[in-house]
Amino acid sequence: MARLLALAIETPASLLARLDGAGSGAGIETGGTQTINVTALGSNGGGGFFAGGGGGAGGYGLAGIGLSALTVNATITGGEGGSGQFSGDGAGACGGGIYFDTAGSSLLVAGGSITGGTGAQVAPGGAGVVGTGLAVTLSGGTISGGGSANALTFLGNTNSLTLATGGTISGAIGILAGTLQINAAPGGSTLANVITGAGGVIQDSANTLTLAGANTYSGGTTLGAGILSVGADTNLGAASGRLTFTGGTLETTADLTSARRHAEHRRHRAGRYRDDHDPERRDHGWGQPGQVILPRFHGHL
Repeated sequence: MARLLALAIETPASLLARLDGAGSGAGIETGGTQTINVTALGSNGGGGFFAGGGGGAGGYGLAGIGLSALTVNATITGGEGGSGQFSGDGAGACGGGIYFDTAGSSLLVAGGSITGGTGAQVAPGGAGVVGTGLAVTLSGGTISGGGSANALTFLGNTNSLTLATGGTISGAIGILAGTLQINAAPGGSTLANVITGAGGVIQDSANTLTLAGANTYSGGTTLGAGILSVGADTNLGAASGRLTFTGGTLETTADLTSARRHAEHRRHRAGRYRDDHDPERRDHGWGQPGQVILPRFHGHL
C-alpha cells in the first residue's frame, strides 16, 4: 500500500542541524504494484540555518521501495533543494521525480507528468526518473528533468525504453552503465534527446528508430532488428563506441564520415550493405548479417 508522506509541504530547517538545512522526505513511498492517480510532490529541503549553512536536499516525488510495477496517470514532482544561508553557501540537491531502488521494475507513463525538482541558487535540478534494470513505457504524459537535469537516468544493468504513440521526453537520457534498448512505435519513432553516459544503446525492435541527438554515450550501438536511421555520426554516440551488427538495417539520411569500427569487422564477412551512390546498386560484403543503406558513408564499416 502506498504511504502518503508529504504533499506540497516544505520541511523547515531543523534547529538540530545547526549548520545545514534538514533533508526532506518523498511525497509518496510505495512498493509492490501500484497505479498513481493523485498528485505527489517531494518535500522541499530546508534552508541553511546559521552562517555557512548549506541547504537540505529535496525529496523524491515518489520513492519506490521494492516497487515492481508502477503506472502513472498524475503529476509527480521532486522537491526543491534548500538554499544556503548566504549566496556562497551550498544549496541542497533537488529531488528526482521517481526513484526505483530495485532492479527489474517497470514504469508505464499513461498520462500526467513526472518532473525532477528545480534548483535553489545554483543547485542542479533533479532527474525525472532514476532506476537500474528499469523498463519504461511512454504512452502519454511527459517525463522531464528539473532545469538541465536528465529526464531519465539509468544507473546500470539492462534497461528498456518503449516509445508508444503519444508522450514527451524533455531533457537528456543518461545511461551511466549497462545498456538501454530503445523500442520504436509501430509507425517509427524519432528520439532527438541527447543520450549520454558510459552505457550502450540497442535497437532490436522490428520498427524504425531514428536517433537525431548529438549523442555522447560511449558504450557502443548494437543493431539486431528493424531499421536504425541516423543523419550524422554523432547520432551513434562517441566516436570510440563500436557499432555491432546481429541483424537489421542501418540507414543514413545524409552523407557522413565516421572513424568508428564494426565490432566484428575482422572476423566476419557475411553481411551486406547498399550504397545508393553506386549506379549499379551493387551489394558489398562486410560485418555480421545486416544491411546498411548509405547515401555516402566514409569510414571503416
